[in-house]
Amino acid sequence: MRRLLNRLFLLFLPVVLVFGFPAGLLSLSGELTPMTELTARQAQARQQSASPVLVGLAYTDPAELLKLRGTLDAQPQVLALGTSRALQFRAEMFTPAARFFNAGRAVSKIKHLRLFLNQMPLGREPKVLILGLDQYFFNVNWDNLANDDYARVLAGARQLSAFEIVATHFRQVYEDYASSKISLPMVTAAQPNAQRLGLTALSKNAGFRSDGSYRYPRDDNPQSPTWRDYHYKDTLDRIANGGFRFEPGAEVNAAAVAELKLFLAECQRRNIRVIGYLPPYAHSIYKTMQDSGKFAYLAKIDPSIRPLFAALGYSLFDFSDLASVGASDAETLDGFHGSEKAYARMVLQMAQRDPELARYVDIAALQAAIKQVNDDYIVFGDGF
Repeated sequence: MRRLLNRLFLLFLPVVLVFGFPAGLLSLSGELTPMTELTARQAQARQQSASPVLVGLAYTDPAELLKLRGTLDAQPQVLALGTSRALQFRAEMFTPAARFFNAGRAVSKIKHLRLFLNQMPLGREPKVLILGLDQYFFNVNWDNLANDDYARVLAGARQLSAFEIVATHFRQVYEDYASSKISLPMVTAAQPNAQRLGLTALSKNAGFRSDGSYRYPRDDNPQSPTWRDYHYKDTLDRIANGGFRFEPGAEVNAAAVAELKLFLAECQRRNIRVIGYLPPYAHSIYKTMQDSGKFAYLAKIDPSIRPLFAALGYSLFDFSDLASVGASDAETLDGFHGSEKAYARMVLQMAQRDPELARYVDIAALQAAIKQVNDDYIVFGDGF
């Protein structure tokens, strides 16, 4: 028996040696934290008005499921829904009565909207939905509305177990450790308060806050030479090459408009007030796109969808040009993401023109916050 145990020990020793170190790092950093615990930790922070819990995972990206479960738990009166171009809305832009939650990154295509909404039980919908409608939703060259596995994603079908995460990423962990992207002190120093879960949160102070908004690294801006979109280089390359959400397009996709009509009808059935917006491009980027002649569909989106909103008494705001809210290109994270300050300006403009949203926004306080802060990116602190 003892000989058998020794043989088993020798058999499994290499496995333990190879996988033990990355498994330990991933576990200590929070990378292996189950989804139920991630959402519970953030829910507790919201309910107790405690310090926010930052979730920034480096080796997995369960954003859709995290946002769905966060939405169901928070039961917000005001919900922001969209892609990454909705992530800059913060709870501090609204009154406490809003119970605001940001479901940015919950969807990536227009067909996802109804699927996400249908996950909410009747009677637990938000009163107000701030709906981000990315311009490329309406470009058939980017999205032809083909079926995908989004419903399975919301059901958790793509969630990896802790074993699968370690087995899939152990080599990358060794590489990141060797290049000093991660370290033992970084991981162990975070344990006493554990406000940051995941190696992105630990190494960059970046990730999803408890209100669902995203905290970006300070150097993620077009003025930073280390940023991939320094002086909008990455965005301009996308425009030149016609890819990665910058595919050329002449006409608005009628099928996408029809899908939006179905979504808005479902919102009306559920008594949800919808405030739609076309998210901002940096002014210089928007002008470059217009001048290129390759993106004629952009100017046709508003007149194509505004009647849908008007027919139901909903509001629609076209913020495609960042300058429309009185912001300069200094208030951008890259060529097609505005900063938190730019989004505060957007909330202000929407609340000034939509009485229902105005019930959840202290307009004078938000105006003062925007005016007083001497920062192009952040308006409200967060303790990180």
